[in-house]
Amino acid sequence: MHILQYYSSKHIFAALPLLLLSSLLYAQVQWQLLGLQDEAISALAIDPASPNVIYAGSTGSISQAIPGGVFRTTNVGATWDTLLRGAYVVEVIPHPHQGETVYVASRFPPLVLKTLDGGVNWFRADSGITLDFEEGPIALAMNPSRPETLYCGTGGQHGGTLYKTTNGGLFWFPLHCDSLTPPIPPCAQLQTSITAIELDHQHPETLYVATTFASVVKSTDGGLNWLATGPWNNRDAYDMAIDPFDNQKVYAGVSRRGLWRSTNGGTVWGRLPLGLPDTLLTVLSIAISEQRLGELYCAWGWASRFQLSRSVDGGFTWSSMEFPGAAGKLAVLPDSNILYVGSFAGVYRKEILLSAREDEIKSKEYHLYQSFPNPFNGTTMIRFRLAREGAVDLRVYDVLGREVRRIARDVFNAGEQAVIFEADGLASGVYFYSIASRDFFAIRRMVLLR
Repeated sequence: MHILQYYSSKHIFAALPLLLLSSLLYAQVQWQLLGLQDEAISALAIDPASPNVIYAGSTGSISQAIPGGVFRTTNVGATWDTLLRGAYVVEVIPHPHQGETVYVASRFPPLVLKTLDGGVNWFRADSGITLDFEEGPIALAMNPSRPETLYCGTGGQHGGTLYKTTNGGLFWFPLHCDSLTPPIPPCAQLQTSITAIELDHQHPETLYVATTFASVVKSTDGGLNWLATGPWNNRDAYDMAIDPFDNQKVYAGVSRRGLWRSTNGGTVWGRLPLGLPDTLLTVLSIAISEQRLGELYCAWGWASRFQLSRSVDGGFTWSSMEFPGAAGKLAVLPDSNILYVGSFAGVYRKEILLSAREDEIKSKEYHLYQSFPNPFNGTTMIRFRLAREGAVDLRVYDVLGREVRRIARDVFNAGEQAVIFEADGLASGVYFYSIASRDFFAIRRMVLLR
């Protein structure tokens, strides 16, 4: 069935950020506008199985005064299809293997929706979640190795709840983590508004959950047990990201507290400089490159000033990116150096090139690249870079952590290297490949589709 059209100017525009009122700057030639310039983009998602397919969610159209929706392009923005209208969209999550299956979280009206046919038909997938106009979905996340497992965080004036489903949204159950009355930290934090959820793709049972007026709580067993972490009491974390090269590095963007990073899985956090007083910055979105070690992007706001910044050294130093508007959601194409930005006036795209100095720095580092092609059918190339000659061990694991193939165990020269992985005898699914040497260890994800 199709979702009923819904519109309320009071709900839609009262919730729009002040970014909508910011005047747009003149576009520079290196930024490519992909369309939807009349939409306030609040969610971006690149289809894991097809990088030409991009989903965008919006909170509404500024110029046309109509409610938001979900849009999809299958040709990198040349044309867009409207899949859904009548929702204040906060998250869009495509299935990693089934391209026609997509989940959407809407704040107004409060719904979790699912389509199995690419948006032709939608049905509610939020049974078990308490939803009303005072409490609705704010965050949605999927386990990439078990896509039927998702987490949904709700929030509102009277708090919220973290929910989990293991059957693709047929039924959700709350994760309160204990039955004490009153609950003790960190369990009490799971009963406040949930503002962000981030899963570790290397170990998807590990998740970080940001809560209103509290901090971040962490679970390493899919939500059964929790630990408190994060030092920014009384501030919301709007976005989080885990470094794809080192899952102990976790970033959190905090309201009026700037950008924070932990290098030990959330045990200790430190504030990263972005060039303005830390107590003034509100970080809206974080994206980390899967192609270049230490490269990340941050969209932030301060008073009436909004900026997009880039770091190539893990967040210690930053450079401003002259973006033609107010940046909101960020996404990096997994197998490339393409940055997508959802602004409050459309979707933009830019290829990020290294300067001569940055290229010199990168050439001296260890690096494990994303396999190409990915997803792949039978054969894929795995590239890596060594700072010095040494013995290297390359292995492949399934989603349960079992070793399924040893690709190479040999001495390689310094510099760029490549090996071919042939997946004969392996079933379709998600796999992880690792590199280990005396000075370097890294794990990355790849998808086999037959």
